[in-house]
Amino acid sequence: MNTKPQKCFCERSKRKNHMVKLKFHFYPSSQLGDDRAMLKQLKDGSLDFTFAESARFQLFYPEAAVFALPYVITDYNVAQKALKETTFGKRFSSKMNKELGLTLLSQAYNGTRQTTSNRADQ
Repeated sequence: MNTKPQKCFCERSKRKNHMVKLKFHFYPSSQLGDDRAMLKQLKDGSLDFTFAESARFQLFYPEAAVFALPYVITDYNVAQKALKETTFGKRFSSKMNKELGLTLLSQAYNGTRQTTSNRADQ
């Protein structure tokens, strides 16, 4: 698993909050469960921090499935705008905070998803 983005986020967080002692522990390769399990742990208070795909929030909110639709999010800039600048994204983040007590700190782009087949289209 590539933990470079997570480590970069943690280092930047430590620099920005140098007056507060922050300590991060990494548990790569789903040691604490998959995204869904970690989101449940986060909601229940047994986990303080996680990196999860936006679409995984459909566990709590079906409308989050839009983030997993093919060709909807084409690049990082679109992902940023969709979550932080649109009415949908702002409402989604606010709803998540009010109902689950979760705060979106940042986001990363995990690339586009393609549907492929080893058979010719008929």
